[in-house]
Amino acid sequence: MKRFIFILLCMCMTIYFLSAQADEYPTDGEEQDSSFDFTAIRRGSQYIKLGLGVDIPLLMQTPGGVGHPDKINVGGSGCIGYYYYFNPYFSLGGELNFQFNTTLAENVLFRLPILLRPSYTFTIGKIHIPIGLGLGGTFESYDSKTYFNVTVQPEIGVYYIFNPEWSFGAAVSWDVVPQWYSDSEYNRTGHFLNTYIGVRYHF
Repeated sequence: MKRFIFILLCMCMTIYFLSAQADEYPTDGEEQDSSFDFTAIRRGSQYIKLGLGVDIPLLMQTPGGVGHPDKINVGGSGCIGYYYYFNPYFSLGGELNFQFNTTLAENVLFRLPILLRPSYTFTIGKIHIPIGLGLGGTFESYDSKTYFNVTVQPEIGVYYIFNPEWSFGAAVSWDVVPQWYSDSEYNRTGHFLNTYIGVRYHF
């Protein structure tokens, strides 16, 4: 009887030990599923993007040549956007930007780009690198005057997938904003560099 109880006790302890080991070290399938939840992009994946940063005037093209817009100061920028993945690489989204710069005349140049942006995402572990091209228009206000201009905005970002819902990172975009007039002598194209830190909510 004592031998039976001893054997039964040993068996119970062995089962308990194996069960604890199984909980501590998941199977290959479970480990892959956990990793997949953190890093994979599936068809139908979506995210909302928010960013705040700095807007830097770079160049101003005119019929007379290219120069630095030295009458425009460095300003601020921000963005909010929504994106949808059609496959693990390609996404399409819409984005609303806001950008402002002060001038030497103490006025404020305010721009509100509204963009449609196709993007391609490279994935390296938990790092996502989206490269996109924004196409749309910009509402621009300066010195009580309002303009609407076509806008092209290439962008590249780097984001770390913190968990299945959130990723954090930074991005750089280049705004190309032409202004066309009936008299081509006044035509000009502004180039602005935007750098910002961003957060994305995935769902």
